Amino acid sequence: MNITDITKLIALVLAISIAGERLVTFLKTIIPPLADPSPNDPVQESTTKKIVLMLLSFLACWITACFLHGKFLVDPIDIGGSIGKVSVYLLGLMAMGGSAFWRGILGYTKAVQQIKVQQFRHEKVKADLALNTQLSAAWHTAALTELRREKRKSFAKKS
Repeated sequence: MNITDITKLIALVLAISIAGERLVTFLKTIIPPLADPSPNDPVQESTTKKIVLMLLSFLACWITACFLHGKFLVDPIDIGGSIGKVSVYLLGLMAMGGSAFWRGILGYTKAVQQIKVQQFRHEKVKADLALNTQLSAAWHTAALTELRREKRKSFAKKS
């Protein structure tokens, strides 16, 4: 998988995530009980409210992905490259992941970047080693040629 394709997918999911978050914030503004904590039984309401907000987040991200696709169905979106087509449901799930998802993506992209840097350094060391080997062989060849010339000159002087 190409890093450009991964970057394109991450950018798409990030755009859907931001738009979905804005839609959920708008819905929380319209429906105040979703935004305000209730003094009655905070544990039960908190769990119920979290589930409702997660469902709203998924629906908001799914609807956003559908709008990006141009079809309000379940057809997959063609990302292109080696990724190919991705389901709008999957995009909605990835986009609703929130900060934990983005921390994971950030860690993944940093790891990929470090691997690329290490591969570049490894290739550079290999190229430097090959160049040094060639230079060393050339230097030895030149030194041997010079030594042979000197021997011929000294042999010619003796004769």
